[in-house]
Amino acid sequence: MDGLAAKVISVVENNVDLSVHQRMVLALSGGLDSVVLLHILVHFLGDLSIDLRAVHVNHQISPNALQWVRFCRDLCNRLHIKLIVSKVNVATGNSLEGAARQARYAVFAKIRPDVLFLAHHRDDQAETVMLQLLRGSGPRGLSAMPLTGAMVDRKKTDPTQLIRPLLNSSRAEIVEYAERHQLSWIEDESNRDESYLRNFLRHSILPLIKDKLPQVDITLARAAQLQAETSELLDILAVEDLQNINEGLASSSLSILGLGELGSLRARNVLRYFLRAHQVLMPDHAYLDEILQQVLTARPDAQLRLKLQGYELRRYQYRLYIVPTIPVLDRFFACNWNGQSRLTIPQLGGTLLSRRQKGRGISGLLINTDKLRVCLRSGGEKLRPERGGHLRSVKNILQESKLPPWERERLPFIYAGDRLVAIANLAIDVDFQVNKDEFGWYPIWQVFSI
Repeated sequence: MDGLAAKVISVVENNVDLSVHQRMVLALSGGLDSVVLLHILVHFLGDLSIDLRAVHVNHQISPNALQWVRFCRDLCNRLHIKLIVSKVNVATGNSLEGAARQARYAVFAKIRPDVLFLAHHRDDQAETVMLQLLRGSGPRGLSAMPLTGAMVDRKKTDPTQLIRPLLNSSRAEIVEYAERHQLSWIEDESNRDESYLRNFLRHSILPLIKDKLPQVDITLARAAQLQAETSELLDILAVEDLQNINEGLASSSLSILGLGELGSLRARNVLRYFLRAHQVLMPDHAYLDEILQQVLTARPDAQLRLKLQGYELRRYQYRLYIVPTIPVLDRFFACNWNGQSRLTIPQLGGTLLSRRQKGRGISGLLINTDKLRVCLRSGGEKLRPERGGHLRSVKNILQESKLPPWERERLPFIYAGDRLVAIANLAIDVDFQVNKDEFGWYPIWQVFSI
């Protein structure tokens, strides 16, 4: 077997359970690396009963993008491989490369394969280590790209396994393989544009270093591995600290008192892990320090609200919560509700569920009449939740619920005309409750999870 092919197949066989993972996808750009990887997988895994496909993401950036699509189609037709082509719109901003990567991974997540093959090689790894060093990254960033990893998808029980079979191989080995097998590939003209820092390192800096240190790619790959081990040790420490300070409470919140007892280094490490565990994009070092400072020094009654990309950090009763960012609240929001089993309300950041239960819930006389409305609290409301009990202020009911303020303010209130019928999750007025031998519809409010 070809030397490079032998290395690739060894990596695959040692890291992928080929008897279990049947749906495999290769990210095919049409460039040298992905063409070689596809050729190896097709010719040396072809006799196995696996479902190997390729996916090409058209970023619509290059004027040659459609030519690349045609090239990938022709290649996959010759190899008898199914090709998925996905067109994306890349957001413009500070980093075109980062935005394009984000768009690609959104496509991969939508496809949801068991295994995703990526064609990064050792020279790519060296460039990534240099990039992360110049960005001032810590051990996790300097560990660069792992040989194997996972792409977490909240909609998928088992995450997609990422694998980079060429990561321990050099670009020279890949070029040699392509020439020996007379392969053709496309060249992305942007790869020569040294206004991109990665290209500047690739074409101007690393070749100079390589003149003095011919094995610089191997050296930087080894440094990345050492940083990966350091990062793993920091994660182990963070998990231990998190378990100690959180006392078994909800994983979506963090004890502020416990965080303050750790000392600045370990507290910062726990906060990083906490954010990453909830798939929150990591803020830069300065903002992370600012977050930690505000969280630990704010008054206990302070309505702390720290913004992150797509999320917010909120403080309540000495705990720190991660909350998805939702639209600005419209105090006059209202919508109809006919007792349907599921009503998603993006404006309030959740879903109103209706569960049919015996002896509990809203009377069927009101359901399906189109007379019920979902509104927000306006203040001063009262209702009688227990038969023979007194009218109670909604304010007291909410205080007893121990719900954080941001959940209280978006809690659905169900009305019939001007009468408050129920507060989802908390109470139903006795005038609208079913008897013990009747079936009713109980309103459950489920906030969007992180």
